[in-house]
Amino acid sequence: MPFPDPTKELTRAAMLHPEVGDRYTEMFAFWLYVLKVTPNFVTTMEANGGARDGDTVLPRDGIVKTMTREEFIERLSYTGSVEGGFWVFLVDRRNDVEGWLDYHEGKVDVSG
Repeated sequence: MPFPDPTKELTRAAMLHPEVGDRYTEMFAFWLYVLKVTPNFVTTMEANGGARDGDTVLPRDGIVKTMTREEFIERLSYTGSVEGGFWVFLVDRRNDVEGWLDYHEGKVDVSG
């Protein structure tokens, strides 16, 4: 019997209950941040290229997407449900993403 993988369980729990500031990655090359959560929708910002290598600057280079909570799970899972696992994993929670959504809506400049 294999040992449980705590990363998979933490990711699963976060997908079911997303919070603003959640950060997910896929092999540290694809990044996804949760910017807004409502009872029916999740708004995210994603970027490729690695947020560490200097080529990708967030929020400037991010792509904002709004989807239903069901679409959020379907899009990031292998099978379209939480039971199949996810191709991203939760890195951490409570990142400071204040102003990122406004930046992409043209309201404020937080690019520094």
